Amino acid sequence: MHWDWVTINGDERLMSGTFMAIMDLTGVAAFLELVKTGSVLAAAKNLKVSRATLRRRIEAIEEGIGRPLFERQRDDLVLTRAGRLLEREGALLLGSARRLEKALEQVGSETVSGTLSVAMPTGLPGPLVALFTRELAEQWPNLHVVATHAEDPLAELDRDADVAITSGPRPPTPWLARSIANLEERAYVHDDYIARAGVPRVLADLRKHRLLSWHAPDRAATQWPLRTGGTVRVQPALISNDLRSVQECILAGLGIGVVALPPRLPGIRAALPGVLGGRRRFWLASAAAGRWSPSVHAFGQHLVTFLRANIEQEEVPSA
Repeated sequence: MHWDWVTINGDERLMSGTFMAIMDLTGVAAFLELVKTGSVLAAAKNLKVSRATLRRRIEAIEEGIGRPLFERQRDDLVLTRAGRLLEREGALLLGSARRLEKALEQVGSETVSGTLSVAMPTGLPGPLVALFTRELAEQWPNLHVVATHAEDPLAELDRDADVAITSGPRPPTPWLARSIANLEERAYVHDDYIARAGVPRVLADLRKHRLLSWHAPDRAATQWPLRTGGTVRVQPALISNDLRSVQECILAGLGIGVVALPPRLPGIRAALPGVLGGRRRFWLASAAAGRWSPSVHAFGQHLVTFLRANIEQEEVPSA
């Protein structure tokens, strides 16, 4: 098997015309597990193989590419340049192979069943997630959902996720994406905070207030959206990638926060509603192989219907 080092858009990669057909993916899995655990014994135990088998699988990759994956040091596992490259690309390769295998199994089937791995933003409202989960269980009892909360759900598609719920710009190729919601993003504040700190009247007043910022995957937490487009730079007292945590802090009267899903309790006001805010679109993304999966299709269809029925953004009074 012949391998070439090539550069694509400045990115160095290993290329082979028969990569998927010839390379043993069990070897890639063994390599990644060894890198993750840092121990041959632990990696072999996790993969349920002998240490000799694990070593042979990794040696087969090294023989195939003609390069070592590890520096030969006594105790530490230090990756070579080829090892660092395989670590970066190997997880993507295994994820693609797993999704392709699942798609091949489901071609021509209309059965919604099996396991669906879903990556979603950290801190989605618990009651909403629970209600959606209950509806899924009632409609498709043989579908088992494995939910992963992540700061960047789209990145999980590079690993094990079948679908990802994300927000911001449309996910780029190679992912397939459909819009599932387009929500109003605003700055919110509680009456308790207003009673202590007053109301901001202009953007400059934000410097006098305690600001709570959700760290969205596509925007720095120090940048808040403006109605006119663009952003304004702020200095948050609290930054969290957990949307629910920011909502709870707003409800506790700890400051002013910008979120796309408003806390729905009495006493919540919109701060600088004509100045701060915009629209935030949410997407459901999947790999191309997902189009063959009845489970992926059913999940997406039901999610769109569910959000339209359950997320009605009511008018929030201004501070």
